[in-house]
Amino acid sequence: MPTPEGGAPGSKAHGIILGLLAAAAILAALLMLLCLGAFTVRVRAH
Repeated sequence: MPTPEGGAPGSKAHGIILGLLAAAAILAALLMLLCLGAFTVRVRAH
């Protein structure tokens, strides 16, 4: 969302939000990989 004042604060907040989104996406991908790995190990064990 563009800020009315427009300038450094808006772009800085935008960059922080993008960084948080990227970190959340990486964490979600790692969690999915861990779940898939545990699932495959359980399937192979049985």
